[in-house]
Amino acid sequence: MSFKKGDTDDAVKFFDQAIQLEQDNNKKADYAYAAAAVLASVKRLSQARTYAQKAISYRDNYGAPYILIANLYATSPNWSDEPALNKCTYFVILDKLARAKAVDPSCADDADRLIATYRRHVPAANELFMLGYKQGDRITVGGWIGESTTIR
Repeated sequence: MSFKKGDTDDAVKFFDQAIQLEQDNNKKADYAYAAAAVLASVKRLSQARTYAQKAISYRDNYGAPYILIANLYATSPNWSDEPALNKCTYFVILDKLARAKAVDPSCADDADRLIATYRRHVPAANELFMLGYKQGDRITVGGWIGESTTIR
């Protein structure tokens, strides 16, 4: 396979062709997830997320892509000059992990383990209060993530 030789672009092209030729959506989801994992391994975070989302579109009860997206976000949580706002990225991460568990109980143990780890990184209420935010407010995480979440 191309990726073993270090050619990420060729590996992704291979997965794209496999997706295009495949009729079974479960297999398409597996190929898209594999492409996401390859891209994640070389830190092409946004592209990896796109392929993980594609995997979800082929199989809506597939938890692994949500976990991958959560881990992608955790590798790059900083988007603001304000440290407390950067910690809000972990709310989005927790959202993805909760979704993984909800759609795919087979990945609940992995999701729970990561939730226990990432939960420790969310901002304290007083940190956000000083910035004018409170529990229940919506916030959009900036940067390449660009997702909204609820402060809790």
